[in-house]
Amino acid sequence: MVDLSHISQPDHPTTARPHLDFDAINAAAQAAYPGILFQWLPGGRIEGREYVCGDLNGGAGKSLKINLDSGRWSDFATDHQGGDPISLYAAKHGLSQGDAARELADQFGVDGGNPIQQQTKPEGPQVVMPVPAEAGQPEFKHFKYGEASKVWTYPDARRQVLQHVARYDLATGGKQIIPWTWNGTSWQMKHPSKPRPLYGLDRLAARPAAQVIISEGEKAADAAQRLYPDAIVVTWSGGGNAVNQADWTPLGGRQVVIWPDADEPGAKAAKAVTEALEGIAASIRVLDVSDRPYKWDAADAEADGWTTDDVAALLSDATVAQPFEPLKLIDPTTLEGVAIPDFKWLVDDWLPWGYVTALYGDGGTGKSLLAQQLMTAVATGQFFFGLPTATCRALGYFCEDKEDELHRRQASINSAMGVTFSDLGRMRWVSRVGEDNILMAFLREGVGSATQAFEQLRATALTVGAQFIVLDTAADLFGGNENVRPQVRQFINLLGRLAIEIDGAVLLCAHPSASGMSSGDGSGGSTAWSNTVRSRLYLQQMGESDDAGDDIEDLRILTRKKANYARTGEEIVLRWHDWAFFAERGAGAQDTVARIEQSKREREADQAFLNGLDKLHGQGRNVSESAYAKTYAPKFIAALPSCGFKKRDLEQAMERLFDQGAIEVGEVGTTKDRKKQHGIRRVEHSPKPQETGEN
Repeated sequence: MVDLSHISQPDHPTTARPHLDFDAINAAAQAAYPGILFQWLPGGRIEGREYVCGDLNGGAGKSLKINLDSGRWSDFATDHQGGDPISLYAAKHGLSQGDAARELADQFGVDGGNPIQQQTKPEGPQVVMPVPAEAGQPEFKHFKYGEASKVWTYPDARRQVLQHVARYDLATGGKQIIPWTWNGTSWQMKHPSKPRPLYGLDRLAARPAAQVIISEGEKAADAAQRLYPDAIVVTWSGGGNAVNQADWTPLGGRQVVIWPDADEPGAKAAKAVTEALEGIAASIRVLDVSDRPYKWDAADAEADGWTTDDVAALLSDATVAQPFEPLKLIDPTTLEGVAIPDFKWLVDDWLPWGYVTALYGDGGTGKSLLAQQLMTAVATGQFFFGLPTATCRALGYFCEDKEDELHRRQASINSAMGVTFSDLGRMRWVSRVGEDNILMAFLREGVGSATQAFEQLRATALTVGAQFIVLDTAADLFGGNENVRPQVRQFINLLGRLAIEIDGAVLLCAHPSASGMSSGDGSGGSTAWSNTVRSRLYLQQMGESDDAGDDIEDLRILTRKKANYARTGEEIVLRWHDWAFFAERGAGAQDTVARIEQSKREREADQAFLNGLDKLHGQGRNVSESAYAKTYAPKFIAALPSCGFKKRDLEQAMERLFDQGAIEVGEVGTTKDRKKQHGIRRVEHSPKPQETGEN
């Protein structure tokens, strides 16, 4: 095995380097696990307490495993291994341990333990620019990725080499972009010091009045330059997250057009470039690529056969960039005489339209079943336990249930609701067991970004036209710390934007914390979970009570714990039966308490009837089931001093006992002249009296 955890190869004497606190840097990086791993290695997933993926490029598979608790990692396909985040970052980016530590220190704001002004200044530059002629060219051969497939050279205004950027094509189909710079004695895989030079400075200097196009990436920049030679095309190094590390001052006074990639990261990068150029460029416009294929850029346009005229037409539609869009103001005077809009609900008073509702449920209470049953009601236009619903398309994103389980559960729901699978045309679900389901990952506390899984979910919802999305559960979807409020609010706000975009509602299923269960509040983690959602529901087992009867295990209470647009505290009592939920009579806690009291009184009446029957038999008095007989049992038993029930109560008890098989009409004795007497008698080995009602 190749152990990388101990490697330390400084590019300069250690006396010329600021002190690095490796323990503090590792601690800061590991505190961002697992969220940061989804950015470093985007094709991975969490299995137990490990993050697993195919390789150091984040490909699919299980060869690379990272322990989330200890930080140790091993790539079993290459025999590389290490003991901490620094060694992992170094191996991924081809850096020395020191360079990896410095980059991570910058990312996580760790200054190494010493104030910057007290650090010893380097005796020589870490990166020499321009590169002297005698330095020659690097071999561009990477210890892991092999030969470079493409190299771009960054010249300055006098065409002197500043750095090279090399592309390495991976066996998995991906790519790795690595900078090569000169350190005074040898070539190294390291970025220049910030601010970093732009790609295309020589062209800028040669044509000081030309329009400038900014694309993302050297490949796209070269393609755009070939397609539209009338302009100067430049880019920056390091990708979309490195915009603010580039030197944009050479674009001072220029007319600039930004050509973004056609995806969300491309749009974010264009926004960042716009903000960086504010006060530098004379004008800034941005191309609209929203109608282009996913990730489309200038290289794709060239491959598609675009011409200079095609690019000119695209440039003519560029819009003036707004580095900071003004807030959308509402002038209340314009609302005079405008009809007040009705508040829209997915489920009246329970699930508001356009917002996120949280459904908390104790383990095993059936919150996933309840959510799937709600999807069915919405998709088929049925009431939800007596509550009106909005009919729309529903999408379920289930992280804990396999397809077979969803199938079985739906069959039970169909039976309970009187529908068939052919009635579920507006309903779709997906099983995500064993998949990477994190929807928002966090680089460090307070900074989150939507993941590829979220973009896939969003695209799917928009494609199928879903206006109700069930997400089950939060523990599988949230990549941050549930007790950190800024992270929680960002996650809920991300889901809120999704609810607005689909013009519908999102239901987020979650487990309550131990304190939330013990208090009966049903909340979990930071108070931001409850504070940020507009509605919060809690499904729990019916509390233990001597009056609850034998069927208490099948009873649940669904409580509206928070409601910004309705009364809080409302309850619906549900009964689990044959793998589906049914509303109890009255569908409210008070009705069920009354029902429990009624059941208790019925059981007591049944026992009083049996006790009275035994006492009368002991006295040699037999009684009849016929209301026309002089020995009518309810009348005789009610007359007993110890009974305590009226004849009407005992009539109902007698009918229940007959139904239960506890009593029957048969021979009960003989008269003095030996004639057989018939009357009510107990059935031998009969079951105990049972509670009536739904089971």
